[in-house]
Amino acid sequence: MSRYLEIANDLRRRIAAGEWPVGARLPGISDLQDAYGAALNTIRAAEQVLREEGVLRISAGQGAFVLALPKGESTADVLDALYAARDAVASAISAVERQQKSAT
Repeated sequence: MSRYLEIANDLRRRIAAGEWPVGARLPGISDLQDAYGAALNTIRAAEQVLREEGVLRISAGQGAFVLALPKGESTADVLDALYAARDAVASAISAVERQQKSAT
């Protein structure tokens, strides 16, 4: 998968999770470049994907603003994913703890 699509997917996920609610401004391009370790054009391409989906409004000189939650994603979907991740982490922790106990 192209790097800009990976970034677009992550931004979409973070918007759906409520990190940036509708009306919020995303961090500036230079901040996103630092966060993702990506080039200017890669960040712009990722934002463009979300603009075309109707998720972002991009204003030259002002930044990118959240217009709507990504289609097909709701806070319930995000919560389900977070609960599943929590359960997976708890299982992994238990497995490591059992391994440590058996090693001693």
